[in-house]
Amino acid sequence: MQQQEQVWNCHEMSPLLMTERSSASAAPPDTVTRPSLSNKNQTELNCLIFVNFDIPREAIQYLWSKCALVICADGGANRLFKYCLDTNCQLVPDYIKGDLDSIDEAVREYYTKIGVPITTDPSQDSTDLMKAMELVREVEQTHDITFSNIYVSGGLGGNISHEIANINNMHMNPDTRMVLFSEGNIAWYINPKFKHTIHLKSGVNCSVIPFAGTVDEVTTTGLRWNLDHHEMKFGAMVSTSNITLDNVTTILTSGPLVFIVDIIH
Repeated sequence: MQQQEQVWNCHEMSPLLMTERSSASAAPPDTVTRPSLSNKNQTELNCLIFVNFDIPREAIQYLWSKCALVICADGGANRLFKYCLDTNCQLVPDYIKGDLDSIDEAVREYYTKIGVPITTDPSQDSTDLMKAMELVREVEQTHDITFSNIYVSGGLGGNISHEIANINNMHMNPDTRMVLFSEGNIAWYINPKFKHTIHLKSGVNCSVIPFAGTVDEVTTTGLRWNLDHHEMKFGAMVSTSNITLDNVTTILTSGPLVFIVDIIH
């Protein structure tokens, strides 16, 4: 049986990954109307989650107008608040959720004053991103929708423990198209149920990593160093700092992988 295809258009994730970039500056994100959760005629509905690490500015300016739901996971509210101060714009999240041990009191007071719902979940058995994902599922159920993509600002970079937790979160939600962002990288989960077709301009550094353990067979096309039914595992073969040769890369795998793109090289 032929595997169903999952398509990833990297130029829709970051303007830095466009084949050709417009010289015109993007409209300030606070002047753009975001999609509505109630509009069922949209071809896709996206969600944006801010976690507590640096905001990749160009990506957020690009993604804000594409996302019908915006959640700050605890200290992610600090990051969005600072971003707005630095860029002289006003971006308001739909919700703030977490154990709230990281959000600054002044930031909490500000968002409370302007009416942003803030939910405290004191559980130490889940990360703030996991708590935000619980809220995503509640919104999906309430509105009878499924988000096409969930973008996580600050999901990469900084504390490696947090990065690993975020990568683990992708593995906990294998049927969700979750994309982790930093200023320099984008990463997403490669579900073995699908053939993955990745539209990404040539000459970009990328990696294919078996974080979840041994993967018996991986086959790729469109890379400088392609894999042909290779076994992948830590302690042996992993594919780091590979390079796209074509505008299309494909991946077939017998087990879960993470695909990482270097935005800045």
